[in-house]
Amino acid sequence: GKVSPFSVRQQSCPPGIRLAIRTGDAEDVKMAQRWTGEHPLLRLDFDVIVDTTRTDLSVYLGECFLRKDDLWKFAGKFKSGTGYDWPDYFSVVQCPFCCKMQLPSDPDGAGGRPERLIMIMTNISQFATKNGSMHMPHRALPRLCCVDCFASNLKSADEPALGPDGWKSYPEVLNHGIVWGSANSLVKEWVQKDDLTRESFLPDAHTLYMLYDESGMCSAVSQQIHDRQTEMMGRLSELMREKLSMS
Repeated sequence: GKVSPFSVRQQSCPPGIRLAIRTGDAEDVKMAQRWTGEHPLLRLDFDVIVDTTRTDLSVYLGECFLRKDDLWKFAGKFKSGTGYDWPDYFSVVQCPFCCKMQLPSDPDGAGGRPERLIMIMTNISQFATKNGSMHMPHRALPRLCCVDCFASNLKSADEPALGPDGWKSYPEVLNHGIVWGSANSLVKEWVQKDDLTRESFLPDAHTLYMLYDESGMCSAVSQQIHDRQTEMMGRLSELMREKLSMS
C-alpha cells in the first residue's frame, strides 16, 4: 500500500559465476565476471514481508527517468507466454506504493528536466512442477517508484532496530545507486565522461535496468537466490521423506 515502511541494508554478495557457467552462455559468464563484490547490495526490507529464506530479494538500484522507448523495451522483455504466470510490463511502470502509472518524460522538452523516479529490483519466486519434480523459478522485475513514495516510506537509520548495517534516510541513499557504485566504470565507458555527478547524469529506466545485468549484479543476486532455494528445497524434500517413512 501507499504506507509500506522499509529499511535499506547493506548485504555482501559474491560473484554469480557458477550459475552463469551452468547456463552455457559465454555472454552471461562475461557479465558475471564483472561483479567483484567490492560494493555491497542495498537490500530493501519491507515491514510487511516476512521472508526468512531471502528467496524474494528486493534491491535498490537508483534514480532514473522514463523514456517513451523504454515502454516498448520493457513490453518486449516482460511479456506473457513464458510458461509461468509472471507480472507483465505494466508492473514495471506502476509505483509499488501508490499504484500510479509512471508516464514518460522528455529530457529535451520544456525545461529539459525529466521527472526523476527511483528504480528498485524485486526478485519474485513461485513454486512450479516440471517433469514430476517441484522447483522454484524466479524473475527479476524492475519497479519504478515515485520519489515521494520512496522517501516517505524509507525508515531512518537512526532507529536502533536497524543496527550498524542500516543506511541513512532519503536523500543520502541516492548517493549509493549502482551508477555510482558497482556499475560506475561501465557508465563512464558508455558515456565517455569521467566527471559524472547526480546533477549531470540521469540514466533512462531501461539503461539502469541493463546496468543491473551488465555489471554482473543480476548474476550475483540470482546465484544467491538459487543457492537459498536449493537449500530450502533440500530441506523440504527431507521433511517429505521423513513424513513418508512415518506413514
